Amino acid sequence: MIIFRKTSNCLKLINEKDEERTFLNLNDYVPVCIYLAERNTQIAVAMLNSAVTEGKISKFNSHGQCLSELKSKLFFRHIISNDKGDPTCMVENVNGDIYISNTEVDVFDKNGNFRFSYKGWKNAKFPFHPRGICTDIMGNILIADEDNRCIHVLDVDLNLQKLYDLSSEKEKFCPVALVVDDYQCLSVGCSDGNIRVFKYIK
Repeated sequence: MIIFRKTSNCLKLINEKDEERTFLNLNDYVPVCIYLAERNTQIAVAMLNSAVTEGKISKFNSHGQCLSELKSKLFFRHIISNDKGDPTCMVENVNGDIYISNTEVDVFDKNGNFRFSYKGWKNAKFPFHPRGICTDIMGNILIADEDNRCIHVLDVDLNLQKLYDLSSEKEKFCPVALVVDDYQCLSVGCSDGNIRVFKYIK
């Protein structure tokens, strides 16, 4: 199943038969990010209203039925704080925390309360530029740092565990999107249009 934004306030679904249908009409709201939640059993949609005065995360089942809704004024401000024009990326961890990759990486608990931020590695050559974000089965957080051409691996409290440096590659590309699959391989969407796959956890 593939879910994508068709128009500014409509999400479409493509099923296993390649049939397209409407998944959600969001009316006055515009989706800014779609991600899997509740251990991949629900579809979470972070959205803003058309007046850009309110933000929320709504969780749906595969039939488009709304199961829960989370509103937070502080959370809303973090969604719209991107000054580089990049898409906002979000992910939910195994402990229910929500991570927002924007101008930095901000962490909220499952009730929408702000916990802390990660602003990058202090010894980096360039300013931190977070893009794609994902988690693994152990609850680690992986962040694509576009300008430094590396991937940060953090624990649940955003302590840096490891840096995967991609700058030694002969090709000139930057990581912009990430996902760890069921086989524990890390797929990296790159600025040159290619997807590179690495064995992440042995």
